[in-house]
Amino acid sequence: MAEPVFTSLIKLIAGSDELRGQSVRVIGYSVLRFESRALYVTEADYRNAVTKNALWLQFEIQPEPAKFDECYVLVEGIFDPENRGHLQLYSGAIRDVSRIQVWRP
Repeated sequence: MAEPVFTSLIKLIAGSDELRGQSVRVIGYSVLRFESRALYVTEADYRNAVTKNALWLQFEIQPEPAKFDECYVLVEGIFDPENRGHLQLYSGAIRDVSRIQVWRP
């Protein structure tokens, strides 16, 4: 399997067609709640409900979702710009998430 493309969340939100259906690796502010499972560009975007500055995260939440809630994380999965998440509020999705870990630079 090919290595995921390490890219910017902003590039994906802006509509990077070249990465459609590709395996990507991004860093962003994670929120894992009922009907609000997303990766935001910044914590401020989440706090101010700027959902267009976020991608929906589509995956089965692991036994410890709180570990990845309201913190910066690294996520790997397939970029799907057509999937807009809950109520079509987001700017696309990362589906089939294969990796999520707390980001500590």
